Amino acid sequence: MNLMSKALTGVVVLILVCSIGIYFVQNNNNNEQVSKEAQKLRSSRKVDYSSSPKEGEFDITYKLGTKTIYHSSSELKKLSEQVETPSSCREIHYNLVARHGTRYPTANDEIKFNALSVKLNEYSDYISDEYSFLKNWENPWDKGNNAGQLVWRGQEEHYHLSQRLEDNYKTILGSQYSTESFILQSTQVPRASQSAQSFGFGLFQGDGILGGSEYEPFYLFSESNDVDTELRFFDNCPIYKTTVKKNDTAIEQSNIYKDTVIQEIADKFTVQIGVSDVWNITADEYILFYKICAFQIAIDNVKQQFCTLFDEYTANRLEYYNDLKTYYQKGYAYPVSYNMATNLLQEVVEVMEGVIDGTVKEKANLRFAHAETIIPFNCILGLFKDEEPLLANFTIEQQDNRAFKTSLFSPFAGNVGIILYECIENNVETYRVKATVNEIDIILPGCDEMYCKFDTFKSIYQEAVDLNFIDVCFDEEPICQH
Repeated sequence: MNLMSKALTGVVVLILVCSIGIYFVQNNNNNEQVSKEAQKLRSSRKVDYSSSPKEGEFDITYKLGTKTIYHSSSELKKLSEQVETPSSCREIHYNLVARHGTRYPTANDEIKFNALSVKLNEYSDYISDEYSFLKNWENPWDKGNNAGQLVWRGQEEHYHLSQRLEDNYKTILGSQYSTESFILQSTQVPRASQSAQSFGFGLFQGDGILGGSEYEPFYLFSESNDVDTELRFFDNCPIYKTTVKKNDTAIEQSNIYKDTVIQEIADKFTVQIGVSDVWNITADEYILFYKICAFQIAIDNVKQQFCTLFDEYTANRLEYYNDLKTYYQKGYAYPVSYNMATNLLQEVVEVMEGVIDGTVKEKANLRFAHAETIIPFNCILGLFKDEEPLLANFTIEQQDNRAFKTSLFSPFAGNVGIILYECIENNVETYRVKATVNEIDIILPGCDEMYCKFDTFKSIYQEAVDLNFIDVCFDEEPICQH
């Protein structure tokens, strides 16, 4: 889609920031809550979101699947190599595909948390004093209209991400803003556009005239959700919806694992907290404790309550269950789940081709979407792929040594960067591509070096680029019905 067509359908977002201490809060009428979040935000400015746990040290913070806060883990760094940019090369374009930052629980999760709260209150007299925080627990996030919205940490994740990327790719991202040079796109879901705004604020403050931060407003483009086949392809692919997303048999392996391994752990947990005489905690309920742990860390920086309920073994089993389900819903299990990302890959490749032949003047194309976007995009690139499909009966060793770990490549604010370089090799102008995952350089499958020749890059992904979204997602059904 060219810039003019985007301008015709896009949404102009002008973010007016009057001082460096004001951040973005949308759709929140609870002034007291906003004030508390703002205080947390201000006190956390020096947090380094690229930090990671010490090697060999168990920390459930980074074992929470897609509910993991943003980080660049030591495990991910092991997949990388420290390779300096060739002296004959300079970066000329940056493609970013990013997930939204840390968010509040969705409305569906809120309903489940409230139901769990009822049971914890009902059986509070039976709960061991060791777990007193469970007694009469109330869902603290079911307030106002926050469901699914970006939290203070999510704003910070993208704000700091943009500044680190600008430091690392100054030639591109340090350029003066113009609508021709920088294309910013998000889905129409508020948390995605809020993430884009937070990113843009970090990138373009100091470039304009607004407020004490001299902020430069930027143009943010969004497609309508019902026609967005680049960032919300998962919502506009009927074959995926019927054969995978809404097909319970598609996730049979994760259901088997839940009903056996997770339920066995839940049975022991029931005894552990002292309610076995009155409450048989189901696997689904036990998983909610794990989710609450994730949100306590993400929103409140609390590790000493629900997160203490899990040791390394139980955390690893719950993480594997979530990844097993994701693998079959959004990952490698069914080709349609990642082939439907073809339009996104096509756009990435076509933009770089345009930069090379001079028909595209942009310096960066920055996209903000969802886990349902970033996971299939990683898969269509062939990243984090295991040699065999994940199964419920995998041994502990197989589970723990799998490549497909969403806590690594799809945490909140997880991102993939595709950077184009112009090089002079043997007095000949050539082009190379480097890929990053969560800011870590990573060699693409099929490339034998970090800085992959552009022609090699294209040949590796030609089959995926040549896919037709209509053929992938529609099975002789009239498109107008969808």
